[in-house]
Amino acid sequence: MLLRAHRASRIVVIGGALVAAGCATEPTASTARATAAPVLDVDVTLLPDAADAFGGVSLRYCPAAGASMPRRLVPENRRALPFAVSVNDDLGRPLPLDDDGVFTRELRGCAHLIVDVARMADALDDKDLAQRVGDDVIATPELWLWRPEPFADDARLRVKVERAGFDAAVPWVDVDDGRYLVDARAFRLKSDAAFGRFAVEHIDAGGARLSLARLDDGRAPPALGAWLAASAHAVASVHGAYPEPRLNVLVVPTHVARPIVVGFYSRGGGPTALFYVGDGADSLDADDLEATGRWALTHELAHALLPPVKSEDAWLNEGIATWYQDLLARRAGMLPDDAAYWAELVRGLRTGRVRSDEDRLTVAEASRRMHATGAYQHTYWAGVALALLTEVEARRHGASLDDLVRALRRRFPDDDEARDARSLLAAVDAGKGAVAARALERAFQANKDAPWPDVERLLAELGVVVDAMGAVALDDHAPLAAVRRAITLPAERAPAPLAAR
Repeated sequence: MLLRAHRASRIVVIGGALVAAGCATEPTASTARATAAPVLDVDVTLLPDAADAFGGVSLRYCPAAGASMPRRLVPENRRALPFAVSVNDDLGRPLPLDDDGVFTRELRGCAHLIVDVARMADALDDKDLAQRVGDDVIATPELWLWRPEPFADDARLRVKVERAGFDAAVPWVDVDDGRYLVDARAFRLKSDAAFGRFAVEHIDAGGARLSLARLDDGRAPPALGAWLAASAHAVASVHGAYPEPRLNVLVVPTHVARPIVVGFYSRGGGPTALFYVGDGADSLDADDLEATGRWALTHELAHALLPPVKSEDAWLNEGIATWYQDLLARRAGMLPDDAAYWAELVRGLRTGRVRSDEDRLTVAEASRRMHATGAYQHTYWAGVALALLTEVEARRHGASLDDLVRALRRRFPDDDEARDARSLLAAVDAGKGAVAARALERAFQANKDAPWPDVERLLAELGVVVDAMGAVALDDHAPLAAVRRAITLPAERAPAPLAAR
């Protein structure tokens, strides 16, 4: 659907397509050529479609003082190119557009782009990239925020978003003079932005500010804000504060009789947690983590405990997030007692073991091919089994996985790029974190070529007794009962890992 004409940006319809008319701003000294990497001011205006819902964006790129235009402006994802409605200069003249982007090296003045984001969401039919949520739209910036080509590490986009009657939730968190600072790192990792008309609730928890955007009709469990706060506090207990100062939370309604259906966590330029929520069910116990799906909140928020991990090593980041989802709930009192926690752990390990039998893949293969084969439960819970093996060995030597995740965040405080598990663990070479890192390396090497890490004997030594019906009881006379009890004790308070906090 074409975007409606937007008076403030002097956008007009010509021949059935939208183009930008001449801008009153004249070229200034900021257009002078310079050898420095480009620093561009980007004014983003949100545009309506013909039905007055969100339709797309108008982007005006102007060199900052002393900077010059780059060779090209391109979308990070070239699938966005057909949805550029117009690309013009200050005088409304079309700029040359090809299969990569728009040529801007010789441009004196500013470049004006209009991108039909809503039509792109419909046409691409890929929720990982863009999706409609009622009259609202979620779209990764790699589709709509075009960037310089090349985009050197010292280049910057200084982005200002003019809402113009709409709401926006963008992932970037650094603000300079009213503008978000976006650099090349923001495109190295997945990210999400939301546009439309929606309510935003700000929640302060665990030393972080969570901005909860309820999309479409706003349907979500009434207690979602309180649940998120509880999860953020639980995750904050590991580092002493939530690892990120700010977090966007996007809520997408579905018609499923379950309050929390599934969640996703993205990091590019700043963290965003996205949750699909259902109609809920009046008969559900709001304190039942499994029935309500509330474990998904803690799972997604727990991803911030680790720096980004390459997708082929999902056993690490997904395994650690799954390890912590119920453990932190127990430490925070969201699970009533240790028996309930260990019952949840045993249930999950049993699920993973069954899926490993069906997948017929090794632990390493399941992790490496997780998205291609759907071996999610196999990978996640194999990662938990490795975490359990690591936790017990590390505690025997006075350390724990808490020490490892703290050390990793101190070593890699910024979510700038994904790294493989081997490089991440090798980087922790001192202190208690190194004790746990070596234990995890040994656990993975010993089990990576097997379909499943065998933890049955270890559970018995911990005093986790599973009867023939699957019920769990705890034996306080077991050899490692003291270790078992120590695992669920609240983590010692630690200073926040990020110097910028």
